[in-house]
Amino acid sequence: MKNKMVKRLLTGALVGAISLGNLTACGNPSETTSEMQEAEAPATEESEEAIEDGVMTLYADGKTGITDSSYDYLFEGTAADGVKELIDEGKVTINGENLPTKNEDGTYSAEEMYTNDRKTFWINEDGTWSYNAHILFSGENEEFDQAIVDFVNANTMLSGINYEVTIENGIATAIDITVFDAAMAHKVNKGDEFTTIELQDSVKGELTEGADPSKIEFKNDNVEGEVNDQDIVLFWKEADEWHIKSADAVEKTIAKVDITTDAEGHDSFTVTFADGSVMLDTRITTPFLGNANKPSQPVFGMMWLGDLENIDVIQWTCAPGVTVGYSLGDNAKAKLQEVIDKVTDDMESIAVSEAGDGSDVAEGEMYVTEDYVTIFTKAIADAQAVVDDESIENDDVELALWYLAQAYGGHTGDMFSKRNNVYFGDDEYNGTGFMTFAKEHIGTMK
Repeated sequence: MKNKMVKRLLTGALVGAISLGNLTACGNPSETTSEMQEAEAPATEESEEAIEDGVMTLYADGKTGITDSSYDYLFEGTAADGVKELIDEGKVTINGENLPTKNEDGTYSAEEMYTNDRKTFWINEDGTWSYNAHILFSGENEEFDQAIVDFVNANTMLSGINYEVTIENGIATAIDITVFDAAMAHKVNKGDEFTTIELQDSVKGELTEGADPSKIEFKNDNVEGEVNDQDIVLFWKEADEWHIKSADAVEKTIAKVDITTDAEGHDSFTVTFADGSVMLDTRITTPFLGNANKPSQPVFGMMWLGDLENIDVIQWTCAPGVTVGYSLGDNAKAKLQEVIDKVTDDMESIAVSEAGDGSDVAEGEMYVTEDYVTIFTKAIADAQAVVDDESIENDDVELALWYLAQAYGGHTGDMFSKRNNVYFGDDEYNGTGFMTFAKEHIGTMK
């Protein structure tokens, strides 16, 4: 049969590439994303092209779901109606699992659904339905027919998620969505039958709803490619079995970070890489990454240090151009030492207020309190001990750097108070509080 010819609008909804055939997303070191576009979505343009039969791999951009009108070209009618029809036919799966369907007598094939052991779709006591797609997109108290479509659409909006659309005779006939979580593999243990990973100590005890990857035995047959110590990994449950693979690692240089502050004082930032691309943050769940490795956290650390240009990092991607996390790799200790030297020099050049309130310091002059100096001096010594300890893994070095940066700057980008303009006067972000926090946590790195 002749393939469907369409005139459609090409939008940025696909982020990265569309491929026919096998999946081309994360985890295979030979399939680097370094040459794929990471910047803003391309400008909209009209194009005529044939939709070839096969499997089309789509990547979510964080904004546009599969029911959006930009996907109408995949269906005989609208995308919204086409997706609903596929759901009713049992042709839409998430991690290989069919969605609940409504029976003719008004009952349902299932009253709840779990994704990666996290409840994501369920019926309420009043008969309405609610959903939660990766703790980001959620809906409450909807009628089933609307809730199930919104649930599918939400899962295809999570930047970093990929999904496969089967095309037959130019029309979508099935949608298979893969939803995964991310973790930093502090240690990887490879056995004869199973592979397990260990998490950073700082992550333990802070886990949210969902499966703890350090308690999962991954069958070796379900380990895709090489998974090594200090890799950021992606894991998901499909057909009652857990799978794991490493995210793609790309050496990058963060050329600059542009910070803007809204009227309410909230900071936002744009990260631009040396190749001109702009960071697109993932929207998958990352509770199993340490603070130092999450997509946005190193940027805040850089802000607190006033270090906003030309930072060499390893960018871990879960789809073309989508950042799931960062690491410093073998450069971690050198970077931590650089930070230690910076904050030590700053401490030596700042006035100390013996009165503790800046009243004995010239108006407008930067100062710190004696207690602050005592605590921060100890924090610097603890950080130096991390650098000097050869047994410490890179991710723990990165965490030590994160805590020191947090202690140094907090949410102001400046650790110091000014007379008549004292920032650290509130309960949550006072200087001593940050320093105690840093001292306690950096001390656990040894």
